[in-house]
Amino acid sequence: MQGITGKTLTVDLGSGEIRTTSFPERLWREYLGGAGLAAKLFFDEVDVDVDPLSAENPLIFMTGPLAGTGTPGSSRF
Repeated sequence: MQGITGKTLTVDLGSGEIRTTSFPERLWREYLGGAGLAAKLFFDEVDVDVDPLSAENPLIFMTGPLAGTGTPGSSRF
């Protein structure tokens, strides 16, 4: 897929740690980046008992493969 690096950047605001994570191309193709992959990462990482306003609950920002293009409705980020 053109324009997709296959990586995400994770920033821990509490500790200041920054790390890059790579994902297999299969995930990017299945979830098309953006909201689909963000939902998968959220459900894989977060326990169902985590308080919504706690520090353990992540805040995820992801753009899809069409962000920044002229496609209507694709640049709502």
